Amino acid sequence: AYRLTADTKYLDAARKLSDEALAVFWADGAVVPRASSRTKYYDVIAYPDTLLLALLAMHEAAAGLEPQVEISDLNR
Repeated sequence: AYRLTADTKYLDAARKLSDEALAVFWADGAVVPRASSRTKYYDVIAYPDTLLLALLAMHEAAAGLEPQVEISDLNR
C-alpha cells in the first residue's frame, strides 16, 4: 500500500509488523527465521522466504531506496 500511495501511515504499520515479526521469528539470535512461533527450526516450506522478502521490501521503503524487491502475494 505504501508503494502505491506513498502514505506514511502504511509505512508506519509495516514497520510495526516488521518489528513484531523479527521479535517472534528471530528469537535467540538465530541466523534465519523460525518456521513458526512454536518451533525452533527453519523450514523453507513454512513461509519464512516470503517473510524475508517482505522484510527486505520494508527496509527499502524505510531507507528511501528505489524498490527492487518484488512483493509476493503467494499464499502456500
